[in-house]
Amino acid sequence: MGKTRAADIAGGIGRVSKNVLSQTFEYIDLVEYIPSFVESTKQELESIVKFRGITIGAQDWIPDTKYDLIWCQWAIMYLMDDDCINFLIRCKSSLNEHGFIVVKDNIANKSKSLPKDRAQYRELDNQINRTYKHYLELFSKSGLKLIESIPQKKWDPELLPVYTFVLQ
Repeated sequence: MGKTRAADIAGGIGRVSKNVLSQTFEYIDLVEYIPSFVESTKQELESIVKFRGITIGAQDWIPDTKYDLIWCQWAIMYLMDDDCINFLIRCKSSLNEHGFIVVKDNIANKSKSLPKDRAQYRELDNQINRTYKHYLELFSKSGLKLIESIPQKKWDPELLPVYTFVLQ
């Protein structure tokens, strides 16, 4: 994997950009639909890396450059399946030859064998907590290959499980 450019999707106030991505990458694009979050992240990061804030939602983002890494943390759980697949297809097409997509999201249940229809919808924040198999189906439909899936360690058992998926 190269170390030139990363995108932080739905990056909020830039915790991942600052604490993870800026340690490795020269350029960071923060894709976030809340303008004040983009601005505060810019103020923190522009002296550390070459920063570009893109004020748009993930479902509408059309990458205009190539990336070594696209990081999507607690982002695609807010996208409907078709929007998610289209988003991931666009991400895949914007990867450099040895680039990766990382998806970190809640999983509906710790079981890897639950079917897609066991996903949970939270009306409060329009969040879809998909099953593990549902995520694999979305990745497959997007033409992505699962390289690794990693369960979150040291996680409160009262909370939904979290997985990090590494894709290419």
